[in-house]
Amino acid sequence: MSRVLPILFNTDMVRVILDGRKTVTRRLVKFPVNKYTNKIPDADSVSVYSNTIYEE
Repeated sequence: MSRVLPILFNTDMVRVILDGRKTVTRRLVKFPVNKYTNKIPDADSVSVYSNTIYEE
């Protein structure tokens, strides 16, 4: 099971989110290096799965 880490926002960012001026945030995805080839996988060969539950 992967860890879920929070995104920490500074005060200005919190204000912008609460004002409704920002609705999308992005987090960099770090791909593991293949230990046999010592390379990062190609974007076409990577599958992304989400186990996040959205509640409204």
